[in-house]
Amino acid sequence: MLNSNQNNKHRLAVVGANGYTGSELCQWLWGHPNFEITTMVRKNQSSETMDELCPNFKQFYNQPLLSFDEAILKSSEIDAWLFALPNYNAMDLVNDIPKNTPIIDLSGDFRLNPDIYSKYYNKEHTSPEIIKEFQYLVPDLPDLNNQDNLSSTKISNRISNPGCFAISIILALAPLVAYDLLEPNIICDAKTGSSGSGAGLGKTTHHPERGQNFFAYKTFAHQHVGEIEQQLNKLQPSFGADIWLQTHATPMIRGIYSSCYGSLKKDISSDELNALYIDYYQNSNFIRILSEKLPQTLWVQGSNFCDIAIRKKGKKVAVFATIDNLIKGAAGSAIQSLNRLFGLPDHINLNRPPSRL
Repeated sequence: MLNSNQNNKHRLAVVGANGYTGSELCQWLWGHPNFEITTMVRKNQSSETMDELCPNFKQFYNQPLLSFDEAILKSSEIDAWLFALPNYNAMDLVNDIPKNTPIIDLSGDFRLNPDIYSKYYNKEHTSPEIIKEFQYLVPDLPDLNNQDNLSSTKISNRISNPGCFAISIILALAPLVAYDLLEPNIICDAKTGSSGSGAGLGKTTHHPERGQNFFAYKTFAHQHVGEIEQQLNKLQPSFGADIWLQTHATPMIRGIYSSCYGSLKKDISSDELNALYIDYYQNSNFIRILSEKLPQTLWVQGSNFCDIAIRKKGKKVAVFATIDNLIKGAAGSAIQSLNRLFGLPDHINLNRPPSRL
């Protein structure tokens, strides 16, 4: 863990600052008492400043958008790098960054062990030797050996941020898995908004194709399955997770709704299950357990919260989780990890209520 410098703000580089996730990083890091974005990088070289390319940042960010090669020349002036690029990009760039400089990558490039990466991404990793340098971190999961201090968990200075579907499902199932209450065969039915596909235009994200449409995609083939199984098996090595994740595209712009169905190893009451979830996440700032109502995406939109509700009938169990895919599913979790990396409470600059609409 790095020491926080309370007198001078730590200088950040955001690579992919003009994308949806990169823009969220810029928005949520604005006004942070300990960090300042001093370097903004665009994948494709541009002569425009950030506020010219993204007018919502007028009066906030007027820095030029540098190429990565230009940013590397400023490495000595950068205290941490945040990569918000599409998959398959960061793996070819991070070797140019000094080894002692922290990196948080928001893509899928470093989430999986090298031996299974190609299975889920259908291509060979170009830098498999450096995957082991990255720690896959779900910042809301408690350290059951030290629940009194969530931020005390030792973390690497190179962090791989979870995928959006993955973090919603991991957070939904973690208490049941950690306490060995869940059978390993699980069906996860997850819906997402169009922003999850990034800023690039595609047939399935183009508004006329999406605005009044609803469809399934990547049956038995979603890349986030690998990280879900990897993390759940880490929580309970005897679990042997077998996840069927079916994803759906919705007309929403933001949001993920994950419904997870499985079987309990023993029949325990609904009150006991709710108490277990509340106890498990008691020190997690951004997990809200709903006892009476089922979650809705609108209730977490524009926030770093994850709302979870659990229901059961006999040994059948259903767990529902909602997140904003761009915040809790990307930028917000990355900032939580950044805070902890520099010895700060993870909620700094993130503890804001969701928007009403």
